[in-house]
Amino acid sequence: MVFQQNKIPLIKGTKSGPILHSFNVFKIYEKSVDFFLLNYLKKVTTFSKIYFQERRNTMKTSFEFPAKVRVRYGETDQMGYCYYGNYAAYFEVGRVEAMRSLGMSYRELEESGVMLPVSHFEVDYFKPALYDDELTVVTAITELKGPRLFFEYTLYNEKQECISKAKTTLVFVSKETMRPIAPPNAFVELMEKHHA
Repeated sequence: MVFQQNKIPLIKGTKSGPILHSFNVFKIYEKSVDFFLLNYLKKVTTFSKIYFQERRNTMKTSFEFPAKVRVRYGETDQMGYCYYGNYAAYFEVGRVEAMRSLGMSYRELEESGVMLPVSHFEVDYFKPALYDDELTVVTAITELKGPRLFFEYTLYNEKQECISKAKTTLVFVSKETMRPIAPPNAFVELMEKHHA
């Protein structure tokens, strides 16, 4: 019998050698197949839950809320223009106030064990915001789709000119596991009042 370190033993000169080798290879293959099937079933189960959640909890809404923000000196560049990275903070102000106006604040969600992180953000800039401008952020909650919540924002300057538009997607997740979950029933009921 000849042994190779850290490898399956090979038997030479007997008829049992190839049989032993094949048996060991089969056991390894069997374990690999079991591992693959188990992980595949987990993924299919998770996908099915999210898919059917979305089918049950898809809702278009028409809720809008305006909020005011002012451009501070520290938020501008040398040209006196508001730095583009600050727009995301303005949209967050609009989103937080819109949720509060709807009837459920971020704080209430977090205290109930639910987090709402941003999973997607896109923005278009049309005109610059200037130092000391009072801006109006009109935030619209456009759709609830399974664990995902969709927002659209329109930013106006003091002349009521549209200077920017943006969209975000947020996801309801468990504070403990950080995995997607269905939105709280209380939140769904609030959204139903504004069903489009």
